[in-house]
Amino acid sequence: MTVDGKATAIDLVHQAKPIVFYVFNPACPWCAANIENLRALSKAIASHGTEQLIGLSFQKNGLAEYVAKEKLDFPVYVVQISPVQAQMRLGSTPGLW
Repeated sequence: MTVDGKATAIDLVHQAKPIVFYVFNPACPWCAANIENLRALSKAIASHGTEQLIGLSFQKNGLAEYVAKEKLDFPVYVVQISPVQAQMRLGSTPGLW
């Protein structure tokens, strides 16, 4: 789903460029510490034009504010955790369970 709550799907088959996924959580202190590295990555990907950067968050709460505050200049989506993912404790790294 998009940051503003609209359902969407990312077509991984018909992409013109390889995708770099950045998985994060707006409340994660490690993500906050890594924000300058993320900015550098985004800038490098934009300047090369051979890949695309997409942000994925397992947390919807506060995401829109985080994207605006950090001025993220790439698409960001909310990933809904399935029951299997929750049972296996698959999520953002480091896990915030």
